[in-house]
Amino acid sequence: MKQTKFYWSVIVIAMMAFALTSLSVSAQKQKISCAGNSITYGYELSDPYNQGYPGQLRTLLGSTNWAVGNFGDSGRTTLKGSGYSYWDSQLYKNALASNPNQVILKLGTNDSKRWLWNWLGADYKKDYTAMVQSFQNLSSKPEIWICLLISGENASWDIFNSDIKDKVNPKIKEGLWKWVWG
Repeated sequence: MKQTKFYWSVIVIAMMAFALTSLSVSAQKQKISCAGNSITYGYELSDPYNQGYPGQLRTLLGSTNWAVGNFGDSGRTTLKGSGYSYWDSQLYKNALASNPNQVILKLGTNDSKRWLWNWLGADYKKDYTAMVQSFQNLSSKPEIWICLLISGENASWDIFNSDIKDKVNPKIKEGLWKWVWG
């Protein structure tokens, strides 16, 4: 539990520092869309709207110059063929429609489930790249902030830190070279 709180703190502080140092706030509100799964949504928090990382970011930035949207949908995957893909989620469509200036993309924990990764894992990088591109192609041309997955261990959900660390995060890192440096 303490480790999870530590990771949340690191994520929020890193996003806040990045936002404040790399963005110039104009007279128009900057829109940040947080896209992802249950970690983005704030699953199992008593007040996901305020306690989830999008809510914490909203609190830190304030509402005068910033609008932070939480488009997290629990249980969703990056993999298009999974049967419960973020691609099919109304919240994904809402995130695109928000036409954000920045996107924080935090997807992949559910993709790490062994049965799913063994079945479709070879498609992960391709589907993740397409997800990034879907946001890059918006008319607002948002900055995309790609998050590596935090540690997670829940055998009853078939989520293991070793799979996150050794399978999914390396695929995200491989894609970073293309997404960041073209």
